[in-house]
Amino acid sequence: MMRVYLVRHGNAIAGDDDIVRPLSREGIEEVTRVARFLKECSCDVENVYHSIRVRARQTAEIIHEELKIKKPLIEKQGLSPNDRIEKIADFIEQQKQDIMLVGHMPFMGSLLSLLVSGEANRNLVAFPTGGVAILEKKHGVWLIASVIDPDNF
Repeated sequence: MMRVYLVRHGNAIAGDDDIVRPLSREGIEEVTRVARFLKECSCDVENVYHSIRVRARQTAEIIHEELKIKKPLIEKQGLSPNDRIEKIADFIEQQKQDIMLVGHMPFMGSLLSLLVSGEANRNLVAFPTGGVAILEKKHGVWLIASVIDPDNF
């Protein structure tokens, strides 16, 4: 059974240049809580991919460090808010090991919807900042195994 962890970046500081907006103190705290919960649940991902935006990289760094993942973080094109989801969906289908993708809304919601229902425009999961949706592939079908909301910790 393969798992994909879809992570929305933590809360970010407001700013005009969307690419360089960093996590806020609240964002750092919510991502840290989620990372600790993932560690307690024995989250075992081999690779963590993040978008080119600073807040996604910082989110990935916090989780990567807390989970003590050996392989380096990987910056991946195509995970930005309004990128086309088909390329990443195809990328996920080619993977053999559990992976984590750290990105943005509405991209993450559309990606999850496409994988689970075959339709990108369904709103299947509310993704709060710092939230994680865990998908499991069973018998060739993606299922939502769990949704983690940082406000629950």
